[in-house]
Amino acid sequence: MIDAISIHVDLRTLFLILAGMGALVAVAFATLNRQGAGGLAGRSWALGHGVAAAGYLLFALRGGVPDLLSVVLGNTLVLGGAVLILRALHAYAERPFPERGALAVFLAAAAGFAVLTYIRPDLSARVVLVSVAGAAFLLAGAGVLLAPRSGLRTWGHYFTAVAFAVAAAGLLVRAGLTLSRPPLHGLTGAPMFHGLSKTVLAMAVFGWSLGFMWLLNLASRRQLEREISARRHSEQRFRAIFDASASAIAFCSLSARIQMVNAAFADLLGRPAADLVGRHFNQLSHADDRGREAALLREMQTGRRQHYRMEKRYVHAAGHPVWVDLSVSVIRDAAGYPLHLVAVANEIGERKRTEEELERRANFDRLTGAVNRLPFEQLLEREQDRVDRYGSPASLIMLDIDHFKEINDRFGHPVGDRVLETMADILRGRLRETDTMARWGGEEFLLLLPETGAEDAWRVAEALRRAVAEHPFPDVGQVTISLGVAGLVREESGHDLLRRADAALYRAKAAGRNRARHASAFPDPPGSDS
Repeated sequence: MIDAISIHVDLRTLFLILAGMGALVAVAFATLNRQGAGGLAGRSWALGHGVAAAGYLLFALRGGVPDLLSVVLGNTLVLGGAVLILRALHAYAERPFPERGALAVFLAAAAGFAVLTYIRPDLSARVVLVSVAGAAFLLAGAGVLLAPRSGLRTWGHYFTAVAFAVAAAGLLVRAGLTLSRPPLHGLTGAPMFHGLSKTVLAMAVFGWSLGFMWLLNLASRRQLEREISARRHSEQRFRAIFDASASAIAFCSLSARIQMVNAAFADLLGRPAADLVGRHFNQLSHADDRGREAALLREMQTGRRQHYRMEKRYVHAAGHPVWVDLSVSVIRDAAGYPLHLVAVANEIGERKRTEEELERRANFDRLTGAVNRLPFEQLLEREQDRVDRYGSPASLIMLDIDHFKEINDRFGHPVGDRVLETMADILRGRLRETDTMARWGGEEFLLLLPETGAEDAWRVAEALRRAVAEHPFPDVGQVTISLGVAGLVREESGHDLLRRADAALYRAKAAGRNRARHASAFPDPPGSDS
């Protein structure tokens, strides 16, 4: 029987093997971590093996470097690597790492290495210390693997835990045999059990690295399954929200071709969703809005704009316009690359009708439909600018219903209102589309006649006077009007123009009413007093 004490091994070679294996493991897992695998667990695992590899390399250099490096620092690095590996296992198991406890054990062991190397040199005690401390960390790692936070243990957990337990057992056997054997003398003459311990440790490093890679692969697969499940759930939730949304939503390609619409969008346009898919977004727009929206889409497609918002009209399947408040945005991926356009439209027809009604009330007289004073003054100012710039003729007619107060007093205001309505209809029926009628006061109207000289304006005034005088008014009978005509002249203020027209109207009333008078030196035509 061979005496184990008489068999010696070359520990230097085994330390170099352990250093090489640790370095390879560190590089392999660092590479995987750079590719996004492992997270904190992968980083700590790579760093732990790298630190331990540096410690084993210092062991192999014993005799060529001071004991402070080869013994104290070397053993400290090996245990530091064990701490980092234990930290990696906690991170993988999603369990809190006892940093203070691990740090206390690590510092105590490092202090022990220094004491047993310089103050009370004892090689056997030093071997026992590093073996027991290393075994403690390895067994703690096995315990983490066998009691995962999730309660789920796989063959990968058992395989890796066994590798840690085997390595710990080898270190504990080494510590026990060291206590019953004489101290070591050099790296090339160590008893056989020290070599066996290092060989077991090297095999364990290989085994637990394979096991940890197995565990990371399982974790990655579970994470992928969770992500797929979460994405499927998100897609289902998005689809439910998309379909149930009261807002009309459409997804389009970057070229603005519709890819998907919800029920609200289809209902908004009165078309089946399948009929909308594949159409260009602008095809559905009202012709008057296409140019403006096409310009905004081009700005988005060229990157000058990230979104736009506008009020526009779509064309319903029945042919009528549908007013919407539309927002269009670019959807990008995590890297910022544009993927799609999303459009959200809310129907604002009722609001538009309200706005149009408010605008109509602000600009037009409710009773007669004639333009109100403020917008008429603005029209008159623009027409005066045109006359000043181009010298084109234009005229203003101011007219008043004769004895209107007596009509109200005798027949009542409702009848007076009907007279005003009828008067507006008569005047409107004899004006051109380019002419403008305004209600200036209670029974006073203004008529703006662009491109109309003095003689033509006079003829218009006479035609209106006769039409009113010949028209039978219900409940009242005959109604007459008096008119003042004034031509627009260059560089004249609106106040002066109105004053001249009013003066001509006053002359018509003073002459007996049912007459027209001109404000300029242009002579009143014969028979104008009839």
